Amino acid sequence: MKNAIKCLFVFLMIVFAIVVMLPVTSEAKAASLSKSSLTLVKGTSYTIKVKNGKTKSFSSAKSKIASVNKKGKITAKKKGTTYIKVKVGKKTLKCKVNVIEGRLDKKSISLKAGNVFS
Repeated sequence: MKNAIKCLFVFLMIVFAIVVMLPVTSEAKAASLSKSSLTLVKGTSYTIKVKNGKTKSFSSAKSKIASVNKKGKITAKKKGTTYIKVKVGKKTLKCKVNVIEGRLDKKSISLKAGNVFS
């Protein structure tokens, strides 16, 4: 009986030692944005997505240049540069937004490989 208890004790100590020595890995990935920077033409929009996190809020550092709604839709208003801030948990993520002036004379174009539009 004493031998059985000693064997059980040694076995448990070995299992405990193995468990303690195993590396601990975190499977949770850090939250990130679909883009860290983007360029928009005045009057256009883009919806930014959050990966691996739940969004609390969106805000624009300079809403006269680009605004953002509660769903992450960024609208380019005026030429310039701003940052869109996204609160995810306790973190604040940023996306640099560059707004440029742009004009397209045609309503639509289609190009095939090797063609040039001017």
